[in-house]
Amino acid sequence: MSHPVTLPENKGVRDRLTQLVKNGLHRTAATNIIFVCGGDQDHHLRPRFIEYMLNEMPAYRPFRPEAAQSDYFEQDHEDTLNLSQFEELVSDLSLGIVLFAESPGSYAETGLFSALQHARKKTLVVLNAEHQGAGSFLAFGPVAVIAHSSRLGAAIQMDYANPQFELIKLRVEDRLKVANSRRAIGDKEFSDLDSIELMALIWFYVDILRACSFDDLMFVFNSAFKAHASEQRIKQILSVMVGAGMIEREGPLALVRVCDHSVSLTAPSAAYKARQDELALEITDLIETCPDANYIEAMAHAD
Repeated sequence: MSHPVTLPENKGVRDRLTQLVKNGLHRTAATNIIFVCGGDQDHHLRPRFIEYMLNEMPAYRPFRPEAAQSDYFEQDHEDTLNLSQFEELVSDLSLGIVLFAESPGSYAETGLFSALQHARKKTLVVLNAEHQGAGSFLAFGPVAVIAHSSRLGAAIQMDYANPQFELIKLRVEDRLKVANSRRAIGDKEFSDLDSIELMALIWFYVDILRACSFDDLMFVFNSAFKAHASEQRIKQILSVMVGAGMIEREGPLALVRVCDHSVSLTAPSAAYKARQDELALEITDLIETCPDANYIEAMAHAD
């Protein structure tokens, strides 16, 4: 069972999609994802701050690594997931990183991010004031390295028993504005796409197809990029998007679809706006007139 766009008779639609991607599609300059690191237990600050973000920081999207890793492992993979490389990818895709130093895993993340130039520039460490004595290795080691480079400034020392999340909110909102500007993607080879460009293209294809399988997604990518698309890169970034609540899987076939259109990762240029609208309508018509009853049922679960 395949999306109608992938059928041989609809090659013209795919060609026009490729023309739009190569010549008329702009992507967001940065994401609005905040990678929140810390402990996994209910009493830890990380899950509590994520809930706070959902209510008090609607312009930003918290990333849940456990949801992304679960999504990745639930799919069929021949490769294993290198967690350090995965966290590097997430930090690359994130607008900012908020790190609560409250668990062994978060101590390791502090060291990892302090060693990554692109990560330490956008990391804010939140330390437990109760444990920060004069000889604290965290405070005078990797945290100091991060604070020296980070746009988010010095670490925040907080009473973990009575957290003041508004201090983090004010720091993030003041120094990490959600970008409104966009950049043309252009006619590139797949290997030349950076992570944010690839995330934007995944969002675009999933959105305009309304819902699709991973095989459908790979088909349209390979159509646009001469069969050179990397399954591993697309799978990993797709799982990051699931972990950030941008995309979800639904129905018995786990079709992927955009679940929140409040933030769009792509937009057509003025010259291509009408063409994108026409393509969206044409694809909707292909879906609604598809003779495959199994496909119509699967789409009903995803809509």
